[in-house]
Amino acid sequence: MSVFSKICLTLFEVANELYIGVGAGLVGMAVLIHHGYKTNQLLRTLSVAAVSLGSLIYVFQAAAEKRQPSSKQLIFISGCDSGLGFSLAIHAAKIGFTVVAGFLSLDSQGAREIKQFHSSIKQIQLDVTNNDSIFVAVETINQYLTSNPSYEFYALINNSAVMVFGEFEWQTERLIQQQVHVNLLGMMNLSKAFIPTLRKYAGRLINITSHCSFTCLPGLSVYGATKAGVKAFSDGLRVELSKYGVKVIIFTPGSFVSESNIMARHPEHVHEMHRAFNREQRAFYEEYFQRYHAFLLGIPIPKVPKPLDNHTLYRKFEDALLLESPKHAYKVEPFRYAFYHFLFKISPVPLRDYFVLKFVKLPETKRSVMSLLRQAEGPKDPGLIQNVNPNVDVIEGLVCYQCKSSTSELQPLCDKSIFRLATQEEKYNMSLQCPHYQGLPMSKAAARMKSLKKVVEKVKHGKLRTNIPAGMAAAGPPLGPMLGQRGINIAAFCKDFNERTKDIKQGIPLPTRVVVNPDRSYELVITKPPVVYFLKQAAGIQRAAMQPGNEISGKVTLKHVYEIAKIKREDPALEVKSMEEMCLMICGIARSCGIQVVKDLDPKEYEQFLIERKEIEEQQKKELQEKKEAKMLRTG
Repeated sequence: MSVFSKICLTLFEVANELYIGVGAGLVGMAVLIHHGYKTNQLLRTLSVAAVSLGSLIYVFQAAAEKRQPSSKQLIFISGCDSGLGFSLAIHAAKIGFTVVAGFLSLDSQGAREIKQFHSSIKQIQLDVTNNDSIFVAVETINQYLTSNPSYEFYALINNSAVMVFGEFEWQTERLIQQQVHVNLLGMMNLSKAFIPTLRKYAGRLINITSHCSFTCLPGLSVYGATKAGVKAFSDGLRVELSKYGVKVIIFTPGSFVSESNIMARHPEHVHEMHRAFNREQRAFYEEYFQRYHAFLLGIPIPKVPKPLDNHTLYRKFEDALLLESPKHAYKVEPFRYAFYHFLFKISPVPLRDYFVLKFVKLPETKRSVMSLLRQAEGPKDPGLIQNVNPNVDVIEGLVCYQCKSSTSELQPLCDKSIFRLATQEEKYNMSLQCPHYQGLPMSKAAARMKSLKKVVEKVKHGKLRTNIPAGMAAAGPPLGPMLGQRGINIAAFCKDFNERTKDIKQGIPLPTRVVVNPDRSYELVITKPPVVYFLKQAAGIQRAAMQPGNEISGKVTLKHVYEIAKIKREDPALEVKSMEEMCLMICGIARSCGIQVVKDLDPKEYEQFLIERKEIEEQQKKELQEKKEAKMLRTG
């Protein structure tokens, strides 16, 4: 054997022994040492074992090394109104991070309560389904980092989620889309908006998933699909961003349904699903649907948000935040969850489905009731009601008065039952065509027709939100048609609005909210002018930047921002915000308009800037006009 071959063979043996030592750990090293002792190669095997042991110690020490949290490290958490987001925001602030908490509503109880647990948490309104809301949040964070150069953006935690509990066939299109938009698309949009900032500071992106992403449960098919999407998205994004120093981590907490408000709107969801049932579904599911949701409504929902009491949750959350080399995924699960999910993995599909039902413990369908519903007597026309529910109110739909009784038992159709119709007017007109109804004594028939007519006429016309110039409310478009559609006396409204705003400079846009009552009266709420209006006035400009971030349309000082914040804080919706939060919000809006916020402003320099800016605006207007004319020519 040549010298080269001997060298290659020796290197292969050493590499093989290193692989055994590192891969098998202490057992592998013990086997190597024993083998070296028997083959008189103890020195070599001891050297390999020492290298293997050193490598293992280095790997595990590096993995276990934790960073120290700092107040100059900023964390943004979405969905902090209750439950997990509420708890994680408080815990992150307690261990030393600067926390910005996103709330769907700054008037929510969670937004008010969180200050009691940690006063330094900064609040911002965030709706992940609204791109403008996401843009303002990102701009606010960037402005905060720009004004505090020593700070860094440490982590984004995507926690916002909506859960609708109900079988897939029951869920309306709106409920399905809401879960997809909030849980998956909203999380994607928020992540995409923050990725440039995460790349700049080599931050961390932590996506909150659910155990439903591993095994989807009955009643949560849509929710589970969105969470499985979050898991798959995180797996792909982790590889994409790793080369830029951004760590993407999946965090799966245990079940905290009874300690969060994720099911606070379940009664509304039940009502929406039930109202959307067609006649066949209502007949087939009615009894099971009621028992199903009666069971879910028994789950307690906390009236006041409180931090979760789970040390394992916080320990793993800290590992995801602070370890130098965190795992790609962290899972928090009690023994029951771990046991059942293990069974789900190893069991064949029929047995797995049986275990899933045992795990969820939902009410079972009663075959006798279903059979009764299917065999209900009556006309074969599928458009008719298959059963009469004697407790149905006239607002929900008409029933046959001949069958209406005080009992709660299912009753078969009679030949004179009335159809369920879509609108109150149709129901009112249909009542005149019911043979049995027309056969009633005149006094009873008249009384029922009168009561039904009152129901038809009692319509709530909703709300109107718009900007109206002070002292210039007029009956013409666009205000007049909007008021007319809601049945409001246009002349009286215009007179009322102009009287209330007579002391304000004419023409200033005023955000106005109108709540229309059933009797056509209204409640008028007028707030302070929009922030954009104040910023333009302070900057002395008429138009904002066409390309924010690439051009500066004007400049305002910090004093301007402070004065605007003082004025806008008088609005009812913004009273709960601190001055610091108001100023940050206004800076974010200014940045989105291309208005630069500076400490000081030289009048002469700024005058020259406005002259130059005016020329740029004229050029932009000219280019826009040319584009419009070119488009008209192409159309022609």
